[in-house]
Formats: sequence, structure tokens, C-alpha cells
Amino acid sequence: MVTIEETTYGLKVNFSENLDSEDFKQFEMALLTRIHTIHRPDILLDLTCLHDFTLDAAWEVVHFIRAHAHDFGRVAVAVNDIWIKMGVQIAKVITAQRPKFFRHADAAQAWLMSDD
Repeated sequence: MVTIEETTYGLKVNFSENLDSEDFKQFEMALLTRIHTIHRPDILLDLTCLHDFTLDAAWEVVHFIRAHAHDFGRVAVAVNDIWIKMGVQIAKVITAQRPKFFRHADAAQAWLMSDD
């Protein structure tokens, strides 16, 4: 399940329960739309309630990030599950994107709203 909110810095995205390719495609479309209103939007990915993801969703993530790595700005990832974090770390190695990790979405949002 995915919830997407447009913010002043870009997008706040909450993936919960199980991430499948349809959820990711919703995020992809929202981000591609947001790129037209904000140059290199920042993204908050809240994965604190994500329990699992499908293999096709993981492939979509890697494919999208490789194709659009330079289209968005900072990426903050809120995650507290070691396996989900490991999956994001693997995607980070494959791509040029370097997300910053947080245990709580509030801290991730504060970082994105700061000038750092």
C-alpha cells in the first residue's frame, strides 16, 4: 500500500504492508509529475510500516532509480526493519543515489526541510 503527499520540498511517500509493482508505479508517476513543478524534488520514503516487497517491485525500484537518479534531489529514508534497510542499501550500491537513513519519519522530514 502506498500513500503519497506533495510537500514544499517534493514528495512524502509512505509504503506500508507489502510493496508490489503497482504501488511502486503509483510512486513513479507521482514523482515524474512532481519533477515538472519542482526542479529535482527531494523525497521522503517512510518504510517504517513496510513488511515485505515483491521481487518485481524491487526490480522496478532499481530500474527507475538507475534511469532517473539525477532527476531528484535528496532522499531521506525512514526505516527500522534491518531486512528492508538492507534492500535499500543494495539498491544504493547499484545506483548513484545516496539516501540518508533515519529511524523515524519525523527526523527524516526535519532533515529535508532544513538547509543541510
